[in-house]
Amino acid sequence: MTDRRQILSFDALRAIAALLVMTSHVRDVLLVDWRPALGAPLWAFYVLASLGHPAVTIFFVLSGFWRWGSYLLDRLARLWVVLLPALLLGAAADFVTLRVLHFPPPHWGSQSIPADVDTHFTLYTFAANAVFLQGLFAFAFGTNGPLWSLANEFWYYLWFPALYIAVTTRRITLPAILAIGTAMVFKSFLPGFVCWLCGSLLYLLSRRFGRLNVTWGVIGWAPFAALFFVDHDSGSGARDIALAVACILPFWRAMDWPLERGRTLAAYGAGSSYSLYAMHFPLLALAVAALGLRQRLHPSIVSIGGCLALCAALALATWAFSQLTERHTRSVRQWAAGLAPGLGIGRPRVSEIA
Repeated sequence: MTDRRQILSFDALRAIAALLVMTSHVRDVLLVDWRPALGAPLWAFYVLASLGHPAVTIFFVLSGFWRWGSYLLDRLARLWVVLLPALLLGAAADFVTLRVLHFPPPHWGSQSIPADVDTHFTLYTFAANAVFLQGLFAFAFGTNGPLWSLANEFWYYLWFPALYIAVTTRRITLPAILAIGTAMVFKSFLPGFVCWLCGSLLYLLSRRFGRLNVTWGVIGWAPFAALFFVDHDSGSGARDIALAVACILPFWRAMDWPLERGRTLAAYGAGSSYSLYAMHFPLLALAVAALGLRQRLHPSIVSIGGCLALCAALALATWAFSQLTERHTRSVRQWAAGLAPGLGIGRPRVSEIA
């Protein structure tokens, strides 16, 4: 099991997860919700286009797969290098969408765009999102609902090292007290933190025991697939945790995938998946507003083709965005290391998940 293969397999997985999140939002914004009258042939499309929530759970698991080193500054640099530009560009896009084109119209019906979305477009909300307080003291900024998970990530990055140091040193420290206190206040974040810790457990198991037996890896895919594809819209924290636990065996086995034919997908996951996740929704809302639609479309060959074309355009646009932001993460880390040499920033970790 080589570190390089770990990078390729996990980067490919997070590319797939980011694409699933985007696809679920494009379907939700552009097409009407599923109902039996639409017919069985469309059922598979709607299933594949509604996997955004379990895909976020996958992100949490992969994010928890860490190496220690210069952990905290590495993670915060990676978050902010994309988040801050995404907030600025998203603000510009949302100004046109919400204030100029007056989208969405009343009764649009999309679950991912709240009816009062215009009230989320404020300076206070912008500032709260910039310091990872969305979902706690403010809404996600503007139309960019997916930003909710970045607040989770930020607090997990703070909680974990504080608790880890307290456990390994057997000392009650001030950071540990603050971590426990904020965790008790931010209880809604705890199921996601358990999912995140499954990624840390995966890391520890892989370091302690090495490769996973093929048989166990194959067995592990069955519960994972069942939890990933079945009843994923229940909104249950327990189901999210069950899915995260089910990720451990198949992902452990995935570390040894050679991935010779998946290098392009892995490269996109490594360099652009976070940008895709953080920036796709404001661009999606702007695109649909610019089309002048006044209601969501019924599925057809044309409308589904339009969804897929829009997905491709968003993936390309956010790739371009990543070249200006995510691509420079290492340089930002080195700059931050110069400001805080005592904390240090070393080489990029094996799996760097935002």
